[in-house]
Amino acid sequence: MKTNRKTRAAVLITAALIVLLFSGCAFLEGMAASPDRPSRSLSVGDRVGDKTIVWENTGAGSWKFLAMGTPSEPMPWDLDSSRHISIKNLSSGMGDGKENSIFLKREFESNGSKTHTVKNSAVMYCISRGGWLPSRDEAEKIAQFTSKDFWTSHCEASSKAYYYSPLQRGLQSKWRNDREPVVAIPVYYLDAQGNVTEP
Repeated sequence: MKTNRKTRAAVLITAALIVLLFSGCAFLEGMAASPDRPSRSLSVGDRVGDKTIVWENTGAGSWKFLAMGTPSEPMPWDLDSSRHISIKNLSSGMGDGKENSIFLKREFESNGSKTHTVKNSAVMYCISRGGWLPSRDEAEKIAQFTSKDFWTSHCEASSKAYYYSPLQRGLQSKWRNDREPVVAIPVYYLDAQGNVTEP
């Protein structure tokens, strides 16, 4: 009788161990397989953090999406409306907002001036947010997702700069130091996973 009980107990324990073993294997297999699941694919209109995807790049380059960030309060393009800027160095295509912004920042800082800040210079605001002041073509894509007038990285050689008007569907010019009612909207280049990358 005691032997039967011991045998039965041994069989039950063995069966329980086998069940646990297979359950553990299935669990581990599921864990191992989970990284292979495709991540959610992004598309135009999706939000990634505080950014909204406004265009998908199907051409060349290391970036997949163009995204817009948080608009500033109304602000001037730059307080210095008299400075001459070599506009031949500014490009209007997709992906050009970054190079334009770097060029403008360098121009503003070339005389050691401290007057260009995130509160009074559109390009400085965008750079402070980890983005760039959009080019003309980038602005056209942003305009589909905002009703606000917003600055671009284009200007006349002196005095005026260009903003994009969604209502007028095109570029308009304004004195660089005009504070109302134009905002700055940073543009970002994202990879397929939604991470900020470089064009």
